[in-house]
Amino acid sequence: MTAPRAPLRFATFLAPNMLPVYRFLADRIGDRLGRPVELVVGRSFDQFERGEADLGVICGLPYVWLAARRPSPVEPLAAPVLAGARYAGRPVYYSDVIVRHDSPITRLEELRGCSWAFNEPASHSGHTITLYSLIRMGARPGFLGPVIEAGFHQRAIRLVHDGTVDAAAIDSQVLAIELRDHPQLADHLRVIGSFGPSTVQPVVAASRLPGWLKDPVRQLLVELGDDPTARPLLAHGFVDRFRLVDDAAYDDIRAMLATIETAGWTPVFGHVSDESEWDDYEWSWVGSLTQWALDNPSHPDARDALEVARKHRDSWLRGYRGTLGFACLLLRPTGRR
Repeated sequence: MTAPRAPLRFATFLAPNMLPVYRFLADRIGDRLGRPVELVVGRSFDQFERGEADLGVICGLPYVWLAARRPSPVEPLAAPVLAGARYAGRPVYYSDVIVRHDSPITRLEELRGCSWAFNEPASHSGHTITLYSLIRMGARPGFLGPVIEAGFHQRAIRLVHDGTVDAAAIDSQVLAIELRDHPQLADHLRVIGSFGPSTVQPVVAASRLPGWLKDPVRQLLVELGDDPTARPLLAHGFVDRFRLVDDAAYDDIRAMLATIETAGWTPVFGHVSDESEWDDYEWSWVGSLTQWALDNPSHPDARDALEVARKHRDSWLRGYRGTLGFACLLLRPTGRR
């Protein structure tokens, strides 16, 4: 008798409102490969090197960081093409800048002095492209008012909605899902402009995986757009299809990082989050997913969402709590006063 093969781990490092799509991808990949694929919530990008994650979805910014290592621990397989004319059939997305519906702000240039929320420093859509776009606008340090790190896009949306902050830049895919699933948000928010486009987040494989595993996953992903049984799940995430991408597809993000560096932004202050701040972040992430599942008990993914939240909560409280946290840097232009 042949021993059962160990499951592959598909790690998501992205917004929890895309969980049904990632669950579907993990299941389809498992069917194609003939072995179980377990969906897990990523804790560290180093999991790909340590053998703790085999496949996954990650933001383009940490992909660029990982790709700069020699050897790179990950390889991009494909990226989603989002539904809608603004995406023009390309694997790109935007960062939509939102304000309350009753805000006097009507365009990006009017954000001077306004309070701002972003999800986290390792996010391209919430952080890097904002800094890049402000540089391109000619903004100087202090252009924005108070800035809050929300932990994830859904919380940043709600900070704008309840008036805690004036504005935020939100991944356009995440925003579309939130506004569809929570109409009360759509009634009180509006978009005043967008940053981008940028190459969208890739599905990646650990570089250590053999080609006979990676190649069928690539093929599966690009075939999903023509599979009528896949359409409902892809539509949940406003995904039209997947397109093959390679490392060069993320040169646009590298160029934005180079522009930021050329502008001379230099760290002048660093802050490492304490355990209380990290706890707030973790409870926000796990709590959001758990609340969604409890608010939508009849949804077919509600039970899986609760299980993913439980596993992540256990790995945090019984594992890496006290050893992992955020490091935030305050930047200012070099050679300027």
